[in-house]
Amino acid sequence: MKKLLLLAVASLISFNSFSQGIEFFHGTWEEAKAEAKKQDKKIFIDFYTKWCGPCRSIAKEIFPLKSVGDVYNKEFINLKIDAEVGEGPMLAKKYKVKGYPTFTYVNADESELWNGTSVGYGDEEGMLKLANMALGKKVKTWEEYQAEYKAGNRSTEFLEGYISAQLQAKQMPPNDQLKMELWKSYPEAERFKGDNRNTVLWSAQLGNDFYQVMMDNKEKFPELKENEFVVKLISMSLSFVKWDKTKNADDLHVIAKRDFPKVYEQAVEYMRIDELRFSGKNDQFIKEIFAYIDRYGEFEGAGFSIGSAATSAKNLTKKQAKRCLPYYEEGLHMDPPHFYSISSYAYLQYKSGDKKGAQELAKKYTKLTDTFDDSKKMAWSYANMKLMEQGKEPQPQTR
Repeated sequence: MKKLLLLAVASLISFNSFSQGIEFFHGTWEEAKAEAKKQDKKIFIDFYTKWCGPCRSIAKEIFPLKSVGDVYNKEFINLKIDAEVGEGPMLAKKYKVKGYPTFTYVNADESELWNGTSVGYGDEEGMLKLANMALGKKVKTWEEYQAEYKAGNRSTEFLEGYISAQLQAKQMPPNDQLKMELWKSYPEAERFKGDNRNTVLWSAQLGNDFYQVMMDNKEKFPELKENEFVVKLISMSLSFVKWDKTKNADDLHVIAKRDFPKVYEQAVEYMRIDELRFSGKNDQFIKEIFAYIDRYGEFEGAGFSIGSAATSAKNLTKKQAKRCLPYYEEGLHMDPPHFYSISSYAYLQYKSGDKKGAQELAKKYTKLTDTFDDSKKMAWSYANMKLMEQGKEPQPQTR
């Protein structure tokens, strides 16, 4: 079910001339156009940003594949463009880039191919399909997929292609109905294995069809015995109902109390605390989420939510800042270095009272910091790292 679970991803690294994967051209936009004209090739542009996590993750998954490299190296001059640096902003505006990664296909004269921009289309088959579309080869259109779906085709192969086409044409993920149709199209023996099983886990919300599948097959979902999983299932379902007018919150509370009476109150408490973060009450969130952890224990994903709130809190205490440090420690050891994690760690280090340590860390990564001097996304991190280099007090994020 890889198409159902597509991740929009692209690479931030280049490969040398001996790579089996995509070989990226190193030069300016004008030089790339000249080279494309010289070799009678099209141009493939990977628009990315330094802060884009998904853009980095495909480095070892898609661009290095020989099947992808064989097509792209033969047919295209392949160019990586940081949308926030140098020529990037101008080109991103020209080709109406709205998200990252974005893959754009153009002629040497700068004209686009088949309205050639695609966001969120990053598996092996998808990359090859996009190349074929750019080269003018026959590919089933979104309109043809829609007509076939309306006519009643619900085969596994068709539904996988339909979902991929929808992602490419509309940048729209499949709704529960479509995901369920695809899940049911698989042989029964495969429905509770691998990605198909994960689809049930990730799509289940109180009262929906995937939830019922999970409850009817409890032996296949040991996660239902784990408090953390159930708490998040309940709290997310109750939170989402605010935007889903087809559901009634009272009905969902009844289901949660009935099916999980032991953790219902804990889940409601977690939801209430998490909503503090989304409403911008970061100081109150930090105080209450640590009280929650002291009562129920640490939970997966705590670092993301707590760390984000801590760097935005206006009155973070030294004790709270010190307690948040471990959430960003892993980022200090990543290769390549994760700038946001490093800057956040240094910020919390300063706020915890270790001003000298924060300054030393900021100085250690001066060269890395300077590469983000024109990044809008990393403006907070850049500004604070420069302040801490000078021993000056960093400022909380404003959101």
